[in-house]
Amino acid sequence: YAAPKNTYLYKDDILNFRVRDDDVWVLTYPKCGTTWTQEMVWMICHDADSALARSATIMDRFPMLDTPDGAEISRLAARASPRYIKSHLPLCLLPRGLLHSKAKIIYTVRNPKDTSISLYKFFQMMEIRHMDSSFEDFMFYFTEQT
Repeated sequence: YAAPKNTYLYKDDILNFRVRDDDVWVLTYPKCGTTWTQEMVWMICHDADSALARSATIMDRFPMLDTPDGAEISRLAARASPRYIKSHLPLCLLPRGLLHSKAKIIYTVRNPKDTSISLYKFFQMMEIRHMDSSFEDFMFYFTEQT
């Protein structure tokens, strides 16, 4: 996975982000069940309180560390514990202290064929990266960047 170009502007902020032992992280490649995993984890950690879940969006309950503008980094740092954090970044770009902490890490994977098709369809729907290319061209890019 190639991180969004803007993410590199905040690379040091992300690498130096202070991880807490009671953090809960959901790490996935895009289109691998991130939202489902976040929702399941959040509900398990909150005794399946659906009323509480409906009181805020999944993005508010489980913010993404690696937003293109870097805005969530300081908001997450100031957030009360336990924090629920998601990321699509590869391990080498995640906070240095993550693997040395007691934070919970949930890593979700999906069959690469299903992932590539889902990502291709998502890019087409969102009109990302001028997805007027063929699926074969997309697959060439997908396999070269992964």
